[in-house]
Amino acid sequence: MPEGPSIVILANEAAKFAGKVVRTVSGNSKQDLQRMQGQRVRAIRSWGKHFLVEFDGFAMRVHFMLFGRYRIDEDKIDRQGRTTAPRVSLVFDNGVLNLYACSVKFVEGDLDDVYDWSGDVMADAWTPRAARRKLEGTKQTASICPYCAVGCGTIVNAKTEGGRTTIVNIEGNPDSPINTGSLCPKGAATFQLAVNPLRTTVVKHRKPGAADWDTETMTRDAAMTRIAQLYADSRDATFVEKDANGKLINQTTGIFALGGATNDNEENYLIAKVNRMMGVVRIENQARI
Repeated sequence: MPEGPSIVILANEAAKFAGKVVRTVSGNSKQDLQRMQGQRVRAIRSWGKHFLVEFDGFAMRVHFMLFGRYRIDEDKIDRQGRTTAPRVSLVFDNGVLNLYACSVKFVEGDLDDVYDWSGDVMADAWTPRAARRKLEGTKQTASICPYCAVGCGTIVNAKTEGGRTTIVNIEGNPDSPINTGSLCPKGAATFQLAVNPLRTTVVKHRKPGAADWDTETMTRDAAMTRIAQLYADSRDATFVEKDANGKLINQTTGIFALGGATNDNEENYLIAKVNRMMGVVRIENQARI
């Protein structure tokens, strides 16, 4: 997954396309990619995890997923020697930009009105003064990075205004004996996990075998009822009371429980207890917080 520094490297490598006209557009993204056809690139920029291709009046924002990749002037070849279809491919007179396994959105208007460049530590516009001003009036809370099993300490700065608490910054905790304030690129971008316009804020449903999400969203109660029913159906269909020798085992092998790193110890404890109570024997847990 390309992180902050990698995105800056990508922006530097793709800088040669700034000022050039997009001659051909293709890709398997569901966005209206053809709107970039014939448009001149004003600038290639980055902000945190976002790779930005700026045009007149709008920009293409790219957020790479877990296996996100990019290629410049070449295709991506898989292990079987096959050419991988890009999410977006932009052809210029001086080269080709291919983007893979990424979320693509269009940002309308001027990027300077959307992004605070001084808040990105990887940006040239970043200043310590702006960073300190951003933290004024915030409350600091010690936490743990939600990613790998190292468990690096973080400090979460949050501000409460009008009864609403908002996270404004997440950085390494210098008092942590594990990381002494340092964070890897992924951990350093944790803020964008918590505060991100790409996060889904409604419950979506996709029917079995369907390629697209349903047009109508679900209520939380309906979603929980659906999950509970499918869970019960799977348990009933695969539950084994006794083995071939008549030994009482009361287990189901049709369900695999995965505890995420972003769950805290108490949540994962309850997840494990409930699943064991239901006879689930395949349980993976990654609680650290």
